[in-house]
Amino acid sequence: MELLLSPLGILFLISIFSFGAVGSLFFARLFDDQGKWAGYVAHGAALVGSLFGLFLAGNVLLSGQGINFSLPGVIPGVLDFSFRLDGLAAFFLGVIALIATAASLYGFSYQKHFYGKYDLGTFGFFYNIFIASLMLVTLANQALFFLLVWECMSLASYFLVIYEYRKSESVRSGFLYFLMTHIGTLCIMLAFFLAYRATGSFDFDAWRAAAGTVTSTTQTLILLCALFGFGIKAGIIPVHIWLPGAHAAAPTHVSALLSGVMIKTAIFMFIRFFFDFFPGASLEWGLAFLVLGSISSLFGVLYALSEHDIKRLLAYHSIENIGIILLGLG
Repeated sequence: MELLLSPLGILFLISIFSFGAVGSLFFARLFDDQGKWAGYVAHGAALVGSLFGLFLAGNVLLSGQGINFSLPGVIPGVLDFSFRLDGLAAFFLGVIALIATAASLYGFSYQKHFYGKYDLGTFGFFYNIFIASLMLVTLANQALFFLLVWECMSLASYFLVIYEYRKSESVRSGFLYFLMTHIGTLCIMLAFFLAYRATGSFDFDAWRAAAGTVTSTTQTLILLCALFGFGIKAGIIPVHIWLPGAHAAAPTHVSALLSGVMIKTAIFMFIRFFFDFFPGASLEWGLAFLVLGSISSLFGVLYALSEHDIKRLLAYHSIENIGIILLGLG
């Protein structure tokens, strides 16, 4: 038990999804079976990895003991593979793992829609990378490492949105998602760069320690960039325009992950920035969250009422749910 609740546990979690990603491609090329075995490997590995992630999260929440460690980075001091599984990360990791478990179970039967039509090996590759990067977003404890897994999450989800590429609507929705998510990423990069200039480090622990020394002007700029950058990923109105199309275009169990947990990673980072990294933020930010939450929850419902496509309707209800969460944060 202690061995699993250690750095080896997180590395084992990553290895499961790595096997699923590579194994999907391998089985798709090895067997000419319309992708049946590739689909089984993809969803099987994702299911095992999700259950193990749920196990890790549950044990941290129940024991109250977190995990914090670093591995040698590509550029020491600049890009370090630093991990932190505390109570907040464990809660979000558990939610991601729970939804991913249900989605992967559903995927075993849903994959039959793609037999002989689309490459399930490619789907399995991006599906496992997507879930793995979703989990790593909650575990990353260094800015550039976070950006790396955030970009993996964004690109993998983009390729899943356009998976049914013969449908023009999927391609159009994927392009809009790609464009909006990278506008958001640019804002996140700017927030990280400003935090680096203010603290002299890309390490999140260093930001926590130096939060009291950051000037109010710099802190305001950091939080503003973070609000806009992560707000796009959350689907806050008016930067929600990518979500209904992407939700409708993606395979059904991928849609569940997009709206069920991916947009919630932005909420996770809101909590990190406003309550963890820079806890001295002024109360005006609470008012901003209340306003944005009110707008998103109200218009999310109104947009949903006018929809007849069930997947787009659910997407607008996801926007409404984000608005309610923002009201709570505010």
